[in-house]
Amino acid sequence: MNKGYKIIERKHDHKVFKIYIETDVNDADYMDAISYLTQEKFEMVLPLLKYLKHKYLEKEGKFEDYMSIVDSDELPDEYKDYSDEQLEEIDNLIDLPSSECGSGHTLEEIIVTMEDENGKLYNVEI
Repeated sequence: MNKGYKIIERKHDHKVFKIYIETDVNDADYMDAISYLTQEKFEMVLPLLKYLKHKYLEKEGKFEDYMSIVDSDELPDEYKDYSDEQLEEIDNLIDLPSSECGSGHTLEEIIVTMEDENGKLYNVEI
């Protein structure tokens, strides 16, 4: 029976990393954003993801104070020798939830998954 859709197997020629980020904007009004990256790009943003997780999930810092890694006062060691242009490139690889209300006051979660060349899905712990 045709229900109006068809599921088609797909394969990639490389690994695909999916980064899901959710923020609380206004007392349980949530926004999310998803980024898809190659392994090379994912490894470029990994220190930033670890920084966001540590500062805003584990320590419960005020996410509304975060503007970008370029403006951060606590630059991850891996980025110490990077130029502002390189840091902006890294910032632009990850979509952060945003609206006219801003990016949210609280970072709720970061979920990373990886789909391999055969379509198998993995959780990525950071």
